[in-house]
Amino acid sequence: MLAPALAEDNLPPKLFLIHGGPGAQGSLHGLSNALPIELRPREILQRYSGKVPLTVNQHVADMAAIIQEPSNILGHSWGAMLTLSFASQFPHLCRRLILVGCGTYSTKSRAEYERRINERTDPIRKAELKAAVANAGSDIERQAAFRAYAEYATSLQAHSPIADPFPDSGTELDPDGHAETWRDAMRLQSEGIEPARFASIACPVTLIQGRQDPHPGELIYDDLKPHIPQLEYVELPDCGHEPWLEKYARDDFLNLIQHLLSE
Repeated sequence: MLAPALAEDNLPPKLFLIHGGPGAQGSLHGLSNALPIELRPREILQRYSGKVPLTVNQHVADMAAIIQEPSNILGHSWGAMLTLSFASQFPHLCRRLILVGCGTYSTKSRAEYERRINERTDPIRKAELKAAVANAGSDIERQAAFRAYAEYATSLQAHSPIADPFPDSGTELDPDGHAETWRDAMRLQSEGIEPARFASIACPVTLIQGRQDPHPGELIYDDLKPHIPQLEYVELPDCGHEPWLEKYARDDFLNLIQHLLSE
């Protein structure tokens, strides 16, 4: 995991951003640049695969090496799930959590996600993209194939997307990190560790979900609410999985983030 650079005035970030994937390093670059500069947002790039086993607890430990005082944390998609894992182990380091497009925590919500995403998926196109990843002959080819697969998956989760005004071109995706990390995340759920351990989270938590996001917001809220009683839920109309890149939700979403961080 890479420490975010400090602002020119050397002041610490007011908001840490935790990207999705797993393995989608740099995917919140556009959000970071869309937020007001006074928030000093900084995306934490999660560790790449290869040196140590990529468990959830490893990612949590990496976050703790960077976040060393009570902080606001925004996690997107898988990053929202990692944010909850971090906050459950280091509640004293969390001032406020903002979960955007969070993943599922029950068989019911996961089945609904699969139903929604399958309705939007071209199975032939999906099979072609997955085969390209599996059959890539070099690291460069595999990286390109995984990026094409990720872009297709992202398109399925959008509603009225706009082009990212601040696309990231300086980081690589991590297909091995994606698979390794996701296996451990699913293990924690199958063993009943998560979401049960989220009961230790003490700070305010807001779940923001697009109404057209295939991740079923109300069911995910039901998954989490028994363990996080202070959880608040906001659903954005005409919005998919990445609200800051949605034509009809972008402004409302960015204003909502500013409002939450002003409380």
